[in-house]
Amino acid sequence: MNILIKDIYELDPISTFPLAIGWYIVAIIILLSLLLIFRLSAFWREYPRGSWNKEAYYQLKDLKLQAKNKGGVATAKQFSELLRRIAMARCGREQCAGLAGDNWLKWLESQDPKGFLWTQKGKLLLTLPYAPEKSVSHIALIPLIEASLYWTSKKYRCLL
Repeated sequence: MNILIKDIYELDPISTFPLAIGWYIVAIIILLSLLLIFRLSAFWREYPRGSWNKEAYYQLKDLKLQAKNKGGVATAKQFSELLRRIAMARCGREQCAGLAGDNWLKWLESQDPKGFLWTQKGKLLLTLPYAPEKSVSHIALIPLIEASLYWTSKKYRCLL
């Protein structure tokens, strides 16, 4: 009996690598979910639950979508009011509440760290909220909304 057993060799051990395709798919899914969690946590840290920043951010996003779809004087009025409320929440009532006309646009331009030209492109804010109902091109309103989105972030600091 022992003679027959000597001819049987032991099998090679199963190697760890290369892994089966399923393990690579699981690794990719885990990496993508970790990346997604990291991105969402960064958003939640910047806009914590119940903060005015988050509410203002979503209102600006809604106004941008509304401006793309139908434009209009009502959208411009809502944006003008929201921009004023964001400025007062961020920089204080005493700095910007009493500003009107060109002084308001100059103040916006001086406070904008991105360098948006509010005095040139923001004339729409002065005339449109008080204009009669007429269609407004989204081409003029959307850049203003996009420029103000940065104001809702925690990175923005009021320049004195």
